[in-house]
Amino acid sequence: MSKTEKNIIMNNLLLLLFVVIAAPLYAQQPTNIITPSVNCKQADKSGQWSDYFSNDQLTIQYKFVSCDPEIGFDQEQVILKMTNHTNDELKLDWHILLEYDNECKTCDYPEEYGYHIFLKPNQTREGDCSIHSEAFELKMFSKFLDDRAKQKDALTSFALSEFQITAYPQQD
Repeated sequence: MSKTEKNIIMNNLLLLLFVVIAAPLYAQQPTNIITPSVNCKQADKSGQWSDYFSNDQLTIQYKFVSCDPEIGFDQEQVILKMTNHTNDELKLDWHILLEYDNECKTCDYPEEYGYHIFLKPNQTREGDCSIHSEAFELKMFSKFLDDRAKQKDALTSFALSEFQITAYPQQD
């Protein structure tokens, strides 16, 4: 191996070492947020946004909507909207707890129902009814609206559990 090749390898290793050491310093420590559980029987189902959580970094809202998906039965879904109020990029992590007819169907599956999204500075993201949506983590099945659907279970409560916010300050 030539001296030039050794120098290139050494420089790449030093760069990799710098990235591994500096990356955690760039992000702030995650902030753990205690979020409420929403009782769906008492929730506003007018299709208007309801507040779920808000602080100086983030606002989370939800609404119940009737969806006519591209395929499948008509259904009611809960759509989430998340707004970043900072000049930092935010990473949001959570485990969704979904109770259908008062039985938690997702409590024992934190990996399968664990989600995260990134919000750019001052960005808002919201879910939608489309089955092709890239924002699948921002919607929850509530119940079927079509009489032909066999499943009659309905969402009785939901919560975004183990919620964490990690801020990544923007470099100028």
